[in-house]
Amino acid sequence: MPSDNSSGRNWFWWVYAAYLALSFIAYSYVALRQGTIGTSAIFATALDVVAFVGFYGFLRRQPIASSWLWQLFALLYTGKFISSVGLVIYVATHLPPRHGGAIDNTLLLAFVGAVLALGLVYALYVYAFGSASMWRSKNTAQPAAD
Repeated sequence: MPSDNSSGRNWFWWVYAAYLALSFIAYSYVALRQGTIGTSAIFATALDVVAFVGFYGFLRRQPIASSWLWQLFALLYTGKFISSVGLVIYVATHLPPRHGGAIDNTLLLAFVGAVLALGLVYALYVYAFGSASMWRSKNTAQPAAD
């Protein structure tokens, strides 16, 4: 488990957050330039944006919305992750290789991206299921009396 510090999580998670933000921007730029925006891409992008909000809550140790909402979302996002990995494996094993037998760069990047996304899945799981005291403190906070 990452060590604590005064700003939330340790430097590794902040570097990972920068990676996630930059890769999201790069993916969005390439998708817009290539015109590959479809319904499934819009749905996946919406899930990624919500996941990044949850990751921010994980980094700052701040409850956003409710724990049951994040628990449901963590399960949904894990399903997206598993289906993405399954698609990469399917494509790798069922489609003929291009470029004379070399691994297609797109497939390689998809696999590396799936491996790197595992940290986000872990963070969402810890945020949703492993922070009972954080969620309890949010639920017991009372508004100030006037």
